[in-house]
Amino acid sequence: MMTPGATGPVQAAVEAHHGTLQSELIRRTDALLAAVAAQEAHEPARDDLVDFLHGEVLPHTTAEGVIFCDSAPDMQTTLLAQAMAAQQRQLVAFAGEVARARTGMDAAMAASALVALFMMRAEEEDTVLLPALAAAGIDLADLLAHQPQILGRPGADAPVTMPGPGDTLDLCALDYDQCRRRLRTALQRLEPGKTLRLTHGHELQSLRYEIEATALKAYRWSLPTGEPPKTTTLVERL
Repeated sequence: MMTPGATGPVQAAVEAHHGTLQSELIRRTDALLAAVAAQEAHEPARDDLVDFLHGEVLPHTTAEGVIFCDSAPDMQTTLLAQAMAAQQRQLVAFAGEVARARTGMDAAMAASALVALFMMRAEEEDTVLLPALAAAGIDLADLLAHQPQILGRPGADAPVTMPGPGDTLDLCALDYDQCRRRLRTALQRLEPGKTLRLTHGHELQSLRYEIEATALKAYRWSLPTGEPPKTTTLVERL
């Protein structure tokens, strides 16, 4: 039986797929925001985002809602699954607002709210619901077998070798989406009291704000030292 906080291969696969969906969702939302900020035609970026929502994100969250609500074995996991179902309804509502928005600004505001909610929902599932189901005796491998909408399609979520707690995570050669995914995964696995040393060649401020929005007061960040392309930042898990 898995204890809360433990990460098995199935849970790791779910987390990896969440990371892929999140990166693609943020990339498309950033494109919409950029078009609105530049006062350019926002419809192509909006339509691309809506297609991704209906083709990937909403089928994923809908499948999770059905599976987890039906399999919750106790009051704790039932309440968690019901909370996720409520979040799912709000995700659908936000997606509708993006598609029906009369202006680019309205679409951008709805998309930003959707991204924040998806990130919070994925974080809660990865760190609370899945460990709780495993601790209650649910076999996650059996529960999620043949569920590509939840686990992702084979090969779609590239495996990532992460540093152990207290190691150095080198982000210098990564693009923005890769940097976001690896940093969030590494911080999720960082144990309380441990410090992760980040080496990076670009500014991490926007990623820091994004992480802190969903993990309030979970980390302490040092001021960057050194000069690009080899800047160092320390992140301590509180």
